[in-house]
Amino acid sequence: MFKKLFLLLVFSFTLISCTSVPKDSAYYKENIKDFSQIKLQNGIPVILKNVPTSKITVIQMIIEGGTPLLSTDKSGLENVTLELMLHGCDLYSYEEIKKLEYEISYSLTMSSSKDYSVVRLKCIDKDFDTVFSLFADSVLNPLMQKEDFEQIMNEKKESVQQVLSNPSSLLGREVHKIAYKNHNYAASVSVTEESINSISYEDVIECYNK
Repeated sequence: MFKKLFLLLVFSFTLISCTSVPKDSAYYKENIKDFSQIKLQNGIPVILKNVPTSKITVIQMIIEGGTPLLSTDKSGLENVTLELMLHGCDLYSYEEIKKLEYEISYSLTMSSSKDYSVVRLKCIDKDFDTVFSLFADSVLNPLMQKEDFEQIMNEKKESVQQVLSNPSSLLGREVHKIAYKNHNYAASVSVTEESINSISYEDVIECYNK
């Protein structure tokens, strides 16, 4: 499911891409000096952006994948997989993770899009050592418990019902179906009425392992 893994380390509040602007522009010349790139031993590229005045560290793991790898009856599978990954790991139970959020200032979030997904950590520099271990263990050693999967899917069912009962959201769903019919973007990023009863716990474990 996840064809290739990229780890993106960004030391700023936001990610600024200098590759999307002309190399001879003033903006590019001003910002490109802040970027550097290395490769981990397993070949994963790591891009760093350093802002000396910032006291915030942001780490984004970008996972190439998205809806082209899914059938419509598995819409939202990547989203569910990532969400389950953040429900506890070997070093921290889900309860400990939630407690830690109150004790120190950080956020560990995920999001999915049509072509990639992101697991994102944002924290104050002084808390980096603590929360980076949480980030790494959530990615490498998530608990992936079935009861948590069932809880997440129950929440997704409520979300699907909200979409179906909201005219604007329902219109968006229908437009998506028409626009991407027979296209590799036909599957949705989110769980839908077609996939809510088709995504199994086994599907999620297989998706994570791949």
